[in-house]
Amino acid sequence: DLNAYIEKKNPMTLLKAFNLIKDKTDLNLVFCGGYREDSIWNGMQEYMQANQISSRVKLLFRVKDEERNWLLANAALFVTPSLFEGFGRTPVEAAICKIPVISTKETSLFEATQGLCNYVENATDEKELAELMLNIIENPQEEKQLEEIAKKLACIYQAENCAKLYILSFRSYV
Repeated sequence: DLNAYIEKKNPMTLLKAFNLIKDKTDLNLVFCGGYREDSIWNGMQEYMQANQISSRVKLLFRVKDEERNWLLANAALFVTPSLFEGFGRTPVEAAICKIPVISTKETSLFEATQGLCNYVENATDEKELAELMLNIIENPQEEKQLEEIAKKLACIYQAENCAKLYILSFRSYV
């Protein structure tokens, strides 16, 4: 899965940001998570109903790899408003798929994405996130730039390169 419906993933900020721009774009919002906290899940559904955006937002849960891959291949934009990540695999994967990525700079995300993506300064500011989303939707990144980002990240996270770095790290302690 691409994310989770839990507090540290900050899905409500993304939902609120989308609500601010829903009338300025034809794009819909799709969440895809493999784990959920009932309070977050229920809160999102209540917010969607209260703001009449249920027809524009999909909350997917525990999708198969094929569907996940289809979602990545067909996304116009990937947004991760996370407040905490141990690594930040999903924005890296999305960028490698040549999708424009918006992320926070929280914990490991800026480092994991090598500073190559689009970032919000305040992870809980839905207005800042909405403005950046709309800017990228209205002014898409050039394909060449997305290809360069994908190439850099794919090279960095290639299994062979990661293994070499681990070996060097282990040797430095011996």
